[in-house]
Amino acid sequence: MKKQKVKILFAGDFCARFPERIEVSEKLKKIINSCNINFINFEGPLPLGELDVPNKTVLNQSLNSPEWCESLGFNVVSLANNHSLDYGPEGMVNTTKAFNNSAVIGVGNWEEAYNIKIITVGAIKIGFLAASSCDFSSLKDKWTDKNKVGCAWINSSEINKLIIQNRDHCDYLYVIPHGGLEYMNVPLPEWRDRYREIIDYGADGVIATHPHVPQGVEIYKNKPIFYSLGNFYFDTAAPRKKFWDNGLLGMITIVDDKVEISTLSTIRDGHSIDIDKSDSINNHLLELNSILKNDKEYLDCVNDSVLSFLPKYKSWLLSGFGAVEIKFTLKTFYKIVNILRLRKGGPNHKIAMHQIREESTRWAITRALKIKSNSHL
Repeated sequence: MKKQKVKILFAGDFCARFPERIEVSEKLKKIINSCNINFINFEGPLPLGELDVPNKTVLNQSLNSPEWCESLGFNVVSLANNHSLDYGPEGMVNTTKAFNNSAVIGVGNWEEAYNIKIITVGAIKIGFLAASSCDFSSLKDKWTDKNKVGCAWINSSEINKLIIQNRDHCDYLYVIPHGGLEYMNVPLPEWRDRYREIIDYGADGVIATHPHVPQGVEIYKNKPIFYSLGNFYFDTAAPRKKFWDNGLLGMITIVDDKVEISTLSTIRDGHSIDIDKSDSINNHLLELNSILKNDKEYLDCVNDSVLSFLPKYKSWLLSGFGAVEIKFTLKTFYKIVNILRLRKGGPNHKIAMHQIREESTRWAITRALKIKSNSHL
């Protein structure tokens, strides 16, 4: 009897203003073409709606980006991310329509967003479910969001129900969250708990995006958790952090009832994307995986990270309330002038709401304040 075989590739965050400039190495193209299913997180809508952001942070992509992704071989696309509504509901809908040959997951009205897409390869059924953290784009509860469009919320009880209800309708089910702290090398403990819980509910793997740098990979109950795939290709004017241009490809090969998990590193150099076999990224990834296996080392890494991020998040939270921390420095003076000039001294309630509501920010601030206050609570 001929063996049933499926190869699935998961790529990280993609955002391109000039996709026609991107050059993908032949080796990488060959790997993508060898897979039956290729996933990518399309972060940033097409600018085909009314700009709707609470601050200056906005992402958009070229009108040619969807076609570029499909021409490379990507056929499962998630739009469930914190920028999916940067150009309002119209921008999201138009971005979804721009993909002609792909399964777009994680967005739409309530029923569309909270939906598992099942793709059949031979006799094997593979389910995909994408969702984002509690950000500006997510549909959080039916009381207020039932008639809106947006993306599924990864911590909604609806996600748990979907996994339970659909587990027996597919042979394998993969959940793709978009959450975590940007630029953090390891996941917050709360995300680790949640991703393990998703597997406890019946998922066969969790493949996460959003931090923009690769994080560690661990096997939990014989199933993979990729805490962050990093960037596949992310074109932005923002300052690049270390490992910003490095990405992970999560590779899952299914042969009959056996599953093989592997990873492949990629590197962006200018407008080129290639396989990265350098000692730098290999040693970094080995170190991250090692940290995940040592609870003390892991928590020390988490605590150092949240303390380093606290000033930034505290500043954002205060600015949302139209306030600023007074330290009587020249820098503080200019910050106050800037707030008065841009916001006329008033609060930006959307920013304050986001800092309180979004899980990663809230968890990071809480953990950092616990450390600084020497609290045992």
